[in-house]
Formats: sequence, C-alpha cells, structure tokens
Amino acid sequence: MIPPDFSIMSNEDQGYEEIIRVIADIHCARGPARCEKCKEAAKERTPCLLRIYVNEGRVTRPVIELERDGQRFFMVFDVVKRFNSVQEARDYAEEYGVEDIEF
Repeated sequence: MIPPDFSIMSNEDQGYEEIIRVIADIHCARGPARCEKCKEAAKERTPCLLRIYVNEGRVTRPVIELERDGQRFFMVFDVVKRFNSVQEARDYAEEYGVEDIEF
C-alpha cells in the first residue's frame, strides 16, 4: 500500500524518497532463513542510503517497514550507497539534504 500523502518525500516527482538506515547486508532474495550466504551477510549491519520507491514496479526488491503520519507501510527499496561509518552517513545527509535518518 502506498502512503496517501507522499508530499514529504524529497524526490516525489521522480517517484522515490531517499533515507538512511542501518541495515544488514543483502545477498539474494531468498533471505537468511533459506540461504547460507545471506545468513553470513546479515551478520554485518552498516548505515546505508536507501531509495524507497513510491510505485513498486515489476522488479523484485527488498522491503522495509516505514512509518508515515502514524501509519506503517511496507515499501520496496534499493541500496544506493553503503557508508563506512555513522559519521560518514551524517555528513552525506547534511550535504545532500537527506532528512529521514535513523541509526
């Protein structure tokens, strides 16, 4: 379900929002419950720039739960960039105007 009001999104006209979250590495679509490489990759969590898509399209992507205006939504995303540290992620957010950040 797409949130009804995406006016807070930084790139609404392009159909996506960029946020920063600390997430586990992703190996494949099967996930850590069914894939040993995913299980190993999931041990490392790093800050990442995520591109959240308003319209899911017909491409398989990972899903993240987000809250908007008190409602929870499951949205598809791509990892755009992995940061080496929280400080690097904060610096990037400040430079490029990424406002939705959680560490």
